[in-house]
Amino acid sequence: MKLIIKLFFILIISSCSFKMGKPKKEKVFNTSERASYLVKRSKALRYRGKIVDAIRLMENSALNFLASGNKKEFFLTNIQVLILSLTHDKNREYEKEIKKLENFNIVNDLKMEFPLTIVKSYFFYKKNKKRIAIEILNNYELSNKIEDLSTKIYFLCIRFEISNHDVKKETIMSLDKKTKLYEELYSEDKKGKLNLELLSKASFNLGKAFLKKGDLKKSNYWLLKNYKINKSLQHYVKLVPTLQILKNNYDEMGLGKKSDYYENLNKFYIEFIKSL
Repeated sequence: MKLIIKLFFILIISSCSFKMGKPKKEKVFNTSERASYLVKRSKALRYRGKIVDAIRLMENSALNFLASGNKKEFFLTNIQVLILSLTHDKNREYEKEIKKLENFNIVNDLKMEFPLTIVKSYFFYKKNKKRIAIEILNNYELSNKIEDLSTKIYFLCIRFEISNHDVKKETIMSLDKKTKLYEELYSEDKKGKLNLELLSKASFNLGKAFLKKGDLKKSNYWLLKNYKINKSLQHYVKLVPTLQILKNNYDEMGLGKKSDYYENLNKFYIEFIKSL
């Protein structure tokens, strides 16, 4: 009897200790949320000119997207990594990486030919093979109908950059018209959120293209818009080339005071970026 009672108490004590010692359920780590967070951090670093760190975070972000099962974002983030690396002349095995993304696109049926076209075209442009780069864009345009307004604007911007802004007047006016329409449609969130980065890209390209044609007034119109956009985005690095062109434009127009103003503003941001 004593043995039975003893065993009974042992069972009670064991049960209590098991309940008390039961580990708490661990919180599952959300890789998708972490990926999105890393994208935001990367953008903040890029705006401050910390390109190497920005690329590293984007690469980590891509891996997190893949781990979460989001193949589309994994693909697009890697495209962004390549474009950013090409823009800033970073050493990478671009041909191998582009080929891997091509295969990934086919295997997973992502239908992401447009971003692949952009990165391939940009790759050849950076290799000083402008003719091939333009042919890639032309072939895509002949084979595919681009209907989305923002995609049309982005495509034209890439064409401007690859052509070093030496494009026909009709092409410039086409981007001018589309950008104004885009701004009108989306500025008040009538149909969606305005993509300020796209508007920044378009306005800068228009500013440089009009300058190439000798139209300083229209060049200044778009460059001033570009300055305001990037200031609101706190994309400080992009302010420097814009302010430099504005300074030169006003100098060319014989407007010394305005030229001095933008020169001093440019110097301020150069020093400010160094302090970040």
